[in-house]
Amino acid sequence: MKVLWIFAFLGAAVAATLSEDDDDKIVGGYTCRRNSVPYQVSIHIGYHICGGSLIHDQWVVSAAHCFKS
Repeated sequence: MKVLWIFAFLGAAVAATLSEDDDDKIVGGYTCRRNSVPYQVSIHIGYHICGGSLIHDQWVVSAAHCFKS
């Protein structure tokens, strides 16, 4: 039981030191200029929930995990 508490404490300590501003989500990625990728969309419900790509004037394709049903 002591070992479990030690690992829980160490995990919490490491998580607390991680930066929330870490933008290294895409290896080799870069910040692009506004309107430089006109086929990329941001799906909003009051806030950004997911990204998608335009495949037609009125159709967007996105990943399944972006929506609950």
